[in-house]
Amino acid sequence: MIGFIRPPCDAGVIRATTVFDAALSQRRKRLTLAATVLGSSMALIDGSVVNIALPAIQHALHANAASTQWIVNAYLLLLGALVLVGGAAADLYGRRRIFLLGIAVFTMRALAEHHSAGRQPRASRDRRRVAHPGESRDVGGDF
Repeated sequence: MIGFIRPPCDAGVIRATTVFDAALSQRRKRLTLAATVLGSSMALIDGSVVNIALPAIQHALHANAASTQWIVNAYLLLLGALVLVGGAAADLYGRRRIFLLGIAVFTMRALAEHHSAGRQPRASRDRRRVAHPGESRDVGGDF
């Protein structure tokens, strides 16, 4: 190796970090644990929702099993790209700010999806569900 390469962590930043008293430190540890659990729970819920929706997606797009795998791969690729963008944004604007922004966006998206699903007419919602083999489906319009 030619020359001296500085390690990725900056020693000045580490030394400049203030020391908190024990009570605040315990509170911060609990909040950090809660934030970690919240973030991983949101990722688990998001992944589960995609897997639960796969039969409906497959039926709506008239896709076979191989195409459905591509749909899942496209979702995971986009998710991975957004994780990289989120990490870069966290480096620029701060981890806490970007984490809270991510929670807010996730929550607003979930509320919007819930709200839009609740505003559809019942007949429209019933018609859009996936028909099981041997089940007849009314596909006529109400308009």
